[in-house]
Amino acid sequence: MHKHIVLDYLTLLALILERPFSSQQRNNLSAFKHNIKIINRFIEQEILRVEQSILCHNHCIELVDQLIEDGELLSSRILDYLEKISNLGRIHDNIDYEKIFQLANKLRPYSPKVTFPDVVNLIFALEIGAELLITIKVNKLQEFIKKNEDLLFQEYPDYRDLEIFDETSLVKWIKEYDPQKTETITVLTESNEEKEIPEGSTVLDFAYKIGPRLGNHCVQALVNNKSVSLDYVLEYGDKINIIIDKEFGQPKEEWLKFIYTKKAKHEIKKWFRRHNISQGKALIMNEFSNKYSLYGTIFQYVATTLMYKTPDGLYEDLGKGIIDIRKIKDTLRIYFKYYESLVSEENLELDNHIDNPIDGQSADEYKICTHCQPFPDDSSEIIGIIKVRNDKRILYIHSEDCSQIKNVNPDNKRVINWSYSCQLCTVTLKIRMQDREGILRHILNDIPPHFRFHVRTVTPVNNQSDDRIGVAVINCLVSSKKQLDFILLELKSKPAILQVQILKITPG
Repeated sequence: MHKHIVLDYLTLLALILERPFSSQQRNNLSAFKHNIKIINRFIEQEILRVEQSILCHNHCIELVDQLIEDGELLSSRILDYLEKISNLGRIHDNIDYEKIFQLANKLRPYSPKVTFPDVVNLIFALEIGAELLITIKVNKLQEFIKKNEDLLFQEYPDYRDLEIFDETSLVKWIKEYDPQKTETITVLTESNEEKEIPEGSTVLDFAYKIGPRLGNHCVQALVNNKSVSLDYVLEYGDKINIIIDKEFGQPKEEWLKFIYTKKAKHEIKKWFRRHNISQGKALIMNEFSNKYSLYGTIFQYVATTLMYKTPDGLYEDLGKGIIDIRKIKDTLRIYFKYYESLVSEENLELDNHIDNPIDGQSADEYKICTHCQPFPDDSSEIIGIIKVRNDKRILYIHSEDCSQIKNVNPDNKRVINWSYSCQLCTVTLKIRMQDREGILRHILNDIPPHFRFHVRTVTPVNNQSDDRIGVAVINCLVSSKKQLDFILLELKSKPAILQVQILKITPG
């Protein structure tokens, strides 16, 4: 199995000292000791390989010192404790922790009970490509990840591959996936063929072991010629007959509450994903008929605008009822109103000027802060600050929590609102890139087609090296910070791009 795991400092200490450090661990002391014993055995056998951040390592040492000072540990054994901490797993002291800390701060404010060390440990696990993260705050951390999934995806596209457990669920997972596990039972199929299944499996787990179709269409089961419920736990020597209904039989949400094996859970979730995507597509077809391709430019735009990586993600949430068809129709209106009329091929200058983008506030010029980047589609409250430059009234627009205005006199700040007519903003980008014929056109053509650009200038840069460098200044229209982040991510992912800089952001 050889799984690389990252532990929070309390779980790390629990393994070393074999004592509980949380209320849930203390409440079931016998189960805790049993679980710690199993995890330590798997670490000794190198089936689980522990990876420690230097922050977690130092935190453990500090806590050991505190426990000794409080009289809860013997001071004479401090060298034993420190040796155990150091020997438990590899210590990473050559990681770019500054990058990890910056991202951890960027993810503030945290969810309740999620701390800075928790977030740093999560990012560390993603940075080194660990497969498992063990923490006593499983639910809180999963809520935090869901809340910040867009930013995490930008930095770590495979972040969903990281599995999160506490010590109890880890032991359950180990028992299911241990390659040396002997806790299996032998059962019989209807034709008396022997099958090995994990102890604790239900008849539904058995059905999915035989095949996904059998599990998906399962409606009833006979065990030793007696009818049983689908959550019936099998015993050694049981003979099972699975009864299916290909027309009406299909998975149910409650199956996930009693299913035992990961394979069965995976197949059930996969079925629901496909089912929800199909339902979402049906709603789209019912609303728009065959007017637009489900995977064409228009619905790719809708998916990206609503922060989905693919149209299938959009259709899945639509099928689940998480997103309403009206939201999709509203997004399409923006597409046709702005991207086809204002940004048509005949109007590539991006002339989207709006006389007054802010309700009740007039100025000669409007500038959006490039640090906090508030946009019309974002939900955060915006603050306006008027400054006079060369007899011009300039309104600077910030988000309410922008650090750039932290020390500005409150009397000079005013809460403002975007006008209804202001749906888009022009972002001016400066791009340093390798200078060769057609490179900029090639790069911009790779960006999804619903983002339109106007190239203002392209200038070669004189340098002493043999490498030819060019600088391009381009304008692009966006409606939200997430859209801008997407464009920046796409541009920075191109090998020919050396640097992307935001010069200014203006409404309209």
